Amino acid sequence: MSLLLSICIPTFNRAEKLKETLSYISRELSQVDNKKELEIIISDNASSDNTTLIVKEFAERSSTDVKIKYNKNQTNIGLLGNIIKLCELSSAKYIWMVGDDDQYKSGLLNQIINKCHKNYDFIFINHCYINKDFETISLEDGVIDKNLKEDKDKIKHLMTQKIGCLMFMSANIWKREYIKEILKSKVKKNLALPLFFSLYGSKDWNIGIIEDISIIDEVKNISWKDALHQVYLYDIPYYVNNLHKIGYNKELIKEIKNKTHENLLKKRVKYKVRKFIKNFIKK
Repeated sequence: MSLLLSICIPTFNRAEKLKETLSYISRELSQVDNKKELEIIISDNASSDNTTLIVKEFAERSSTDVKIKYNKNQTNIGLLGNIIKLCELSSAKYIWMVGDDDQYKSGLLNQIINKCHKNYDFIFINHCYINKDFETISLEDGVIDKNLKEDKDKIKHLMTQKIGCLMFMSANIWKREYIKEILKSKVKKNLALPLFFSLYGSKDWNIGIIEDISIIDEVKNISWKDALHQVYLYDIPYYVNNLHKIGYNKELIKEIKNKTHENLLKKRVKYKVRKFIKNFIKK
């Protein structure tokens, strides 16, 4: 039987968070009828804590119907390298990259499986997020504009207004065949690569959306927070500037560029203000 979904978990020195995530996965698996079409892959980025023990205990109590792979890198290859590693280890039709620091709704795995069986090129999961001030954003409707009727328009709205949501790996399900094409291509690989995975899968608008708010993204915990400036000012624009190569029309690219530039400009101002205040306090 060919595998339908790879549940991929990148992790580094977050054993307790990983334990919580694996406990959630165990509960979700108990609700799945055909476990043999799934695999779980954990890639440990050279952790120095008890991550290996946590994974071993999880594997011992898990159903034998689910294939579990554990990879431990000899050295830390960075978040991006670990994501790519997981994609390379995947054997399934779809890849779900599960962040071990996010919160997930019960029943989500079955919803994902149902969407995967419909052969969408890209699947998006509605979510809300908690910012660094512990405020829950968009709790009522999530990040999706539910006033829009068509899934295509909902994703377009995210592209132009909330493009970072398409980079949030836990909320995006990608087709492995497309990931392989991207990784073999000459396109530059930077920290915004998950965004390009999502944009690439959306190019023909064969999209599935899980409308229920099913994930809480704890923004305060993002592992690449020290690279925010680089990601938003350089990495994201790089992929936006390459959308014409994968078939996006000029009008949409222009709209994405304009809105992205406007939003990124605001972020840049905030970044410079925070940096100024930080340096001023030090003095």
